[in-house]
Amino acid sequence: MLEQKHARIDRVLSRRRTTVDEVHGVMLAAIMEGDLIAGDELRDQRWATELSLSRTPIREAIKRLECHGLADVAAARYTRVASFTPASARREAEGWAAIHIAVLRTINMPFRSRFIAQLETVRRHCENATDPRHHIMKFTFFERIRGENEHFSAKLGATAAAYRLHLAVPVLPEHRDADLALHADVIAALRRKDLDGLEETFGRWTAAVTRPD
Repeated sequence: MLEQKHARIDRVLSRRRTTVDEVHGVMLAAIMEGDLIAGDELRDQRWATELSLSRTPIREAIKRLECHGLADVAAARYTRVASFTPASARREAEGWAAIHIAVLRTINMPFRSRFIAQLETVRRHCENATDPRHHIMKFTFFERIRGENEHFSAKLGATAAAYRLHLAVPVLPEHRDADLALHADVIAALRRKDLDGLEETFGRWTAAVTRPD
């Protein structure tokens, strides 16, 4: 009887975790697609109604966003998507660069030729983009790189930094050219199996992103 009770609890907890994961994924997708932007309110009742769920998994998903630095919460005052001033956005860009250097340095080399070809494809799409969605392509480029890293903590931190940078982009200087140069330089370093020049490569990108408007 006790074993059956524990099995039922495990099933309930498993469903609950899955539901929260799914809601969290929906919210992340909304950030990437621009349906949620910096400063937007996160109303748990609205999300519960739209997703036909109780407010509990919605609140837990929002709490996860907060833990990853993607939501600002002030009890009894507001819950909203994280927003950035120009100064904090520049710091975010610097942090994003630092953690992605670490991610690249801790990936097992060498890379498969097919993986390099995939990065080249994403780079070309970004280069040919004529609208602001090239920022999403930049996210995709490094998302593929993060996927090659076997260190869970590094991958988790880099992913959170990537979403935060995506939210910060609107208050940063336009840096399409710097993005394209960064992609090309990273691919070249991976082809050479030589990551020693990454600090300089990312440093040039950071300088472009953090310059005053």
